[in-house]
Amino acid sequence: MHKIIKTKLIVILLSIGTFLLFLECVLRIMGGFSSTKIDTMPNQDNGYYTIVCLGDSYTFGIGASEDKSYPKQMETILNARSIKKRFRVINRGVSSYNTSQILNELENMLRKNIRPDLVVILGGGSNYWNYWGFSYYLKNSSFTSMVNNCIYRIRIFKLAKLLFLGVKEKNKDRLFAGKKSGYLLPDVIVHDNNGQIENSTKERTPDKPYYVQEGFFYKRQQKYEKAIQCFKKGIEVNPGDSQCYTGLGWVYASQKKYAEAAGWFKKSIELSPKDPDCYFGMGIITYENKEGYEKAVDYVKRGIEIGPKDLNLFYTFCFTLRYKDRVIFLNELIRENLVSKDYFDIDDYLVLKYMKNEERFNEKIEEWTTSDLENIITTCKNNGVKILLLNYPMYTPAPLVSRTLYKIAKNNCIPFVDNERIFSELLRKGAPLDDYFSPDLHCNAKGYNIMAINIINKIVQEKMFVF
Repeated sequence: MHKIIKTKLIVILLSIGTFLLFLECVLRIMGGFSSTKIDTMPNQDNGYYTIVCLGDSYTFGIGASEDKSYPKQMETILNARSIKKRFRVINRGVSSYNTSQILNELENMLRKNIRPDLVVILGGGSNYWNYWGFSYYLKNSSFTSMVNNCIYRIRIFKLAKLLFLGVKEKNKDRLFAGKKSGYLLPDVIVHDNNGQIENSTKERTPDKPYYVQEGFFYKRQQKYEKAIQCFKKGIEVNPGDSQCYTGLGWVYASQKKYAEAAGWFKKSIELSPKDPDCYFGMGIITYENKEGYEKAVDYVKRGIEIGPKDLNLFYTFCFTLRYKDRVIFLNELIRENLVSKDYFDIDDYLVLKYMKNEERFNEKIEEWTTSDLENIITTCKNNGVKILLLNYPMYTPAPLVSRTLYKIAKNNCIPFVDNERIFSELLRKGAPLDDYFSPDLHCNAKGYNIMAINIINKIVQEKMFVF
């Protein structure tokens, strides 16, 4: 009897194993077919030089129309100068992408047998707020991480995970909405809500200046009186514009005038009770003003229930909390089913552990950025793809990034375009800021044109192509 059961068990296991092996082969074959059809690009074989630009919103082209991003302007200028061959410049920039996501995009592209002649990289600014991939870096040397990495290469595992997540998504509706929506860093208190500004520009017309955009622009420069004038002018033009009230709240919060800030946030809540920004603002200033953890968290929970535009305000509130309160706060959210542990791509406890010490946190972010970019460089070299590294045209979006990018390029002998130095020289010579930048400090069409020319000059200087 035992032999029969054992034989049946072996047959069942072999059958399951054979089926899984067959399914794995089918998935890989299907993947191979799809990779030949998706994302095909001209290459040297058909008379093109192909350049792929990877990065965040500065590569995507926020601040200018689609045809005025720096990759598009590069393509136009290169083809006007070239006699022997044509150029195709592919824009793979995605707003809010950090270096881990850029590395992932590069690896996906190479897996699909896409081999550009040159990859242009601009990234790192989003690493200071978008933590996708950060916990993997922190745990990268652990045995569990290596095992998970191996398992994730199995197609059946990926399929099962996708099916599981699909079912799970249908059963949960109390999650943060839009983590990957592409909104930009709000940097509350210190900086601004660029997600709001980006949307606001669509409403701007010649006969109706959009004061929200200009107000946040002046707030970023710490010109608070001008910012207040803009927001109040916006209220005169449109008394129902809740964004102006929210903007005033952030301005007064930046000056630690908490009573005034609370007044404006409350007016914004009256006008727009389903805008989570107001509740997060109230939560932050309540905690900063030492009015109590419970009262502050109550506001934030209401914002979470509504659903914020992205996770940035959530992390800003976490930064505001003392370390012990952060842990209590996260546990409360999970226990009350306001946030699911499985929602996050990161291990929040690891991230918050380093948030406790800002200097240590920045050091870890710099290490993570360097690790990703060096992996990108190694990947390109191993695949025979040339690479060129850029920094941002200004010290924003993160002051440490330009220094990090310069060191990486120098240490790896990679051509480097110092946009920050070139733009700084233009501004020192008296050029107005708005000649090259939109109000949220992304480049405008003219600024992206300067970036495109900077890259082309470096390509010519390094003799990377024969024109």
